[in-house]
Amino acid sequence: APSEQQQQEEEEEVPEGVVSSREAKMAFLLNAQAHQGLTSLNKEYLAEREEREFVDELMAKVLATAGLGISSVEEASAPQGLAHIHVPKLCHTKPAPPHWTRGAYDPEYFACLTGIIDAYQSICRPLTGYSMRYTKAFSDMCASGVSVEKVQAAFRAFCDRPVQAF
Repeated sequence: APSEQQQQEEEEEVPEGVVSSREAKMAFLLNAQAHQGLTSLNKEYLAEREEREFVDELMAKVLATAGLGISSVEEASAPQGLAHIHVPKLCHTKPAPPHWTRGAYDPEYFACLTGIIDAYQSICRPLTGYSMRYTKAFSDMCASGVSVEKVQAAFRAFCDRPVQAF
């Protein structure tokens, strides 16, 4: 269940015409197709929406298997939204290991983060403006000690689409 803070954030009214940078493309496509009725924009909008649904579903499965220690692909494949994923170790881990407080650079952390991002792009697809929203989840996995190999295995299990740019 969403926390009270999350519910309050969702209920806050956004001034009319204000769109987050992550949603700008979708807002443009939706607005343009509504005013012009162009089928090319409609197709692009549907493709973008399908891509977002795929990315959300993929990341829910990857977080369930690699990030949360679920070993069964079938268990991770059960329908679930990202709101149902709650593991304090991941949800509340800051991507700063204790020795960062002294200002030290942590090559292991950055090697992990780079490895996960590279794996996503080579196994699944290039990062888009939308899929970049999950880099914090990648960071949290690295900060909590999840191995790159475990995440790569999850990407291989769940990225059933060919690598392509969107």
